[in-house]
Amino acid sequence: FPEDYAAKDLAGKEAEFAVTVKKVEEPKLPEIDEEFAKAFGVESGDVEQLKTDIRSNMERELTRRMRTLLKESVMDSLIAANSIEVPSATVQQEAEALKKQTEIQTPGSNLSADSFTADAKRRVQLGMILAEVAKTASLTIDADMVKARVEEMAKDYDDPDEFINYYMGNQELLGGIQTLVMEDMVVDWITEQATVTAKSSTFDDVMNPEAATK
Repeated sequence: FPEDYAAKDLAGKEAEFAVTVKKVEEPKLPEIDEEFAKAFGVESGDVEQLKTDIRSNMERELTRRMRTLLKESVMDSLIAANSIEVPSATVQQEAEALKKQTEIQTPGSNLSADSFTADAKRRVQLGMILAEVAKTASLTIDADMVKARVEEMAKDYDDPDEFINYYMGNQELLGGIQTLVMEDMVVDWITEQATVTAKSSTFDDVMNPEAATK
């Protein structure tokens, strides 16, 4: 057992286990047929439709992931190139906002605001940097952009209308959405100014970079 095993009387000790094998099984790939397609939500049982749906989902997830990686790279570069101090009170307010957002997205979560401090500080720093970039590039956002972003986020929830109504009626949460929209605009503007080098990669490498490095 490992030294940090939960049961202290067993931690760091060797043990032998006697086991009885009840059954030996091996996986068997199913036939890709009408019944298989129906099992995955294609009511017509059309296998080609199933393949099309799977490809569309993969393309959508890949696009999202690539956008996320690009955004993370740009934001990390902005933080690294612009070291600034931020007011602790502002960081605390942002931490509280992140806590509330998490409670909405994950009902039942019981995390303290302090657990969001590091992310909150980064967001406040980015907010100040983004504001300066937006000013330099004359970037502005409007209500339609914010609403479109909320509607896009709502697609991942069982009751999109409820999600939209809740967010659109909460100015504090909308402030966070405005930040996300501005981040996207800044990323677009910066990549337009930069020299972008294309890199060939596989779907698995993009979606699971940790596994790809092992």
